[in-house]
Amino acid sequence: MKSRFLLCSAILLVACVTAAADGLSGRYSGTISGKKPDGTGPEINLFLILNQRGSTMSCTGGLESFDQGQIPCQEPSVAGNEVKFAMPWGGGVTFDLQANGDALNGTIKSQGGNLGLVPFNRVALKKVADLTLSDRVPLLVWEDFNSRSPRMLQLRKDIMDEKSGAIQEFWKTIEKSGAPIIEPMSDSKDSFLVTFVWRGAADTKNVLVDWPRLASAFPDQFLMSHIDGTDVWFKTRKVRRGTRMFYTLSPNDPAGERPEGKWQRREQADPFNSKRDPDDPSVPLDRARSLLELPGARPQPWYEKRPGVPRYSTVEEKIKSVPLNGERRVLVYTPPGYSKEHPPYPTVYLTDGEDPDGLVFATWTFENLLADEKIPPVVVVRLANPGRPTRGRDLSCNDAFLSYLNDEVVPFVRKKYDTSPDPLQTVIGGDSLGGVTASCAGLRHSDTFGLILSMSGAYWYEPTKAEYAEPNWLAREFIATKKLPLRFYMDAGAYEIDTNGSGGDITLNNRHLRDVLRAKGYDVYYQEFEGDHEFINWRGTLADGLIALLGHQK
Repeated sequence: MKSRFLLCSAILLVACVTAAADGLSGRYSGTISGKKPDGTGPEINLFLILNQRGSTMSCTGGLESFDQGQIPCQEPSVAGNEVKFAMPWGGGVTFDLQANGDALNGTIKSQGGNLGLVPFNRVALKKVADLTLSDRVPLLVWEDFNSRSPRMLQLRKDIMDEKSGAIQEFWKTIEKSGAPIIEPMSDSKDSFLVTFVWRGAADTKNVLVDWPRLASAFPDQFLMSHIDGTDVWFKTRKVRRGTRMFYTLSPNDPAGERPEGKWQRREQADPFNSKRDPDDPSVPLDRARSLLELPGARPQPWYEKRPGVPRYSTVEEKIKSVPLNGERRVLVYTPPGYSKEHPPYPTVYLTDGEDPDGLVFATWTFENLLADEKIPPVVVVRLANPGRPTRGRDLSCNDAFLSYLNDEVVPFVRKKYDTSPDPLQTVIGGDSLGGVTASCAGLRHSDTFGLILSMSGAYWYEPTKAEYAEPNWLAREFIATKKLPLRFYMDAGAYEIDTNGSGGDITLNNRHLRDVLRAKGYDVYYQEFEGDHEFINWRGTLADGLIALLGHQK
């Protein structure tokens, strides 16, 4: 009888301890107090999320709110009503707390001796809410507290609850619907949660989402998290509505090692995303990249090929150049029904003429715009670069190239083709350095080129190449020059940003030049797209620029 009583008491004790421990789960808010006996001293808000499952506990803490600035606790433990954990704040601090009903009180101690609150280190918290689904699923390594996918949270909850077939069903859904997983955000109409996934193998140590520009600068923000005991790797990012850009995935990436590995990155297209470049399923994954297009991506209606639309004709010309000391290839495109009986045609001069038809320039873009009466019939002249090194030299406001363009190409075209000599019917355009060249051509030869088309113009350009030289030299050139008879179309990508602090970006320098030009009184049509420095965006904005500059002439 006595043994039975002791056994029942033990069972009740265990039940009470477990109930008490499980009862600790919840959201707590309160303060860390550094007040002295005289009442002076700091008081810091603390937001703590405790998640107890049996004998284990996880938690996150933050000084801003429950939904911002939360980071995982270090070495959390629970014994009865006693809760201990550490945080990296102030060189490292340790919390020693006691639960009493909904209250959680105790002390905080510095690990590095550099905490201003010591020895006035009281912690007073109160449970203010139960756990959400996000709270119940512990943060993984490389997971962002503020960008958590409901789909992945539910999967992990199913795994924690030992739901049969949860992982197999997840992969079955991904194989059918594809990836990335795109989910709306309850608190933002301008963003989506985008989750990239990877089906790992026994030798998978890490996976990097190679997001343009940012992944190289901040790899820790793009490494995938791994659901322990499964083959599921994932990364969720908050991404702007309308984003259109390329990305790749890199398993066992050197950036995932500490210190960083020395081997070459082996990136590839996303195997679960059918949208790729090149758009050819026979191309191996390691020779392709994937396309992310979110709802709201800027339409590109004039880039689509249409049957039955009258076609442009193409002639290849070769023009000898004195300033460039050689012969250059030029492609001339005449509109449907081209005739010398027609009034002189407006002309569009474009750099990077060696690029394949359809990459940025596309004959069908002009054909569709003409068919839809968005622009008048125009003659298009594409200037081919002999090679990439030559391109870099020629398109950097190079006086020799500008002389070739103004003194040799334009006279040749006007003599052989029926084109207007009016600068306000003459467009010069290009992307990146081609945009810089277009603006330079207008600045140097406004009597020839009156319409400037600049797509993601590389206005970080600075000709002296001096150390720490200020970017956007061309803006200062326009400031120092009297207003010229020029009109501008300019665009830039929201992701074309500086990642090293040098100012060598696209977006900010385009905004700067736009503001300078408008302050000088220029007519500037400016827009930004949700993308990076890629042809996938320019092939659409080319039409926008043509309409902005030539639409009134139709």
